[in-house]
Amino acid sequence: MPRAGPMKEFCYLQSPNLIKDSFGRTSRTWTTYLEGYFQVRSTGAGELLVGDQITEANTFQLIGRFDKRVRANHRILWHDADGTRYLEITKAIDLDARRLLLSIEAIEQPAPTRLYNAIMFGPSVEDILLFGPNSTDILLYA
Repeated sequence: MPRAGPMKEFCYLQSPNLIKDSFGRTSRTWTTYLEGYFQVRSTGAGELLVGDQITEANTFQLIGRFDKRVRANHRILWHDADGTRYLEITKAIDLDARRLLLSIEAIEQPAPTRLYNAIMFGPSVEDILLFGPNSTDILLYA
């Protein structure tokens, strides 16, 4: 059984939603579906080359109670002493195979851009709708 002592960081887990505005453009919004306490550990820091600029990338491991809704395309909103952080979930693992503990690996980028997301994850739906599915201009737009 998990101990509650180390789980002292309150976090919000959010899932993406695509909505269309009155002009038919698609944009992404975030909906909070889970609030809870997690143990948050920094697992590393590094640098990424994004659009010919070096930017920092911090990685974290969060351990909390199991929830089957957590997916790799979701994010975590975490308020700590340094302010608000947005962590993009990269992996969610059932630690004990009994659905009690969940380990989440996440990465934080201080200022994520559409260019970074297009390089790492492929173009977003709004970029495809804006430029077309075969356009090379997607990677030039930031």
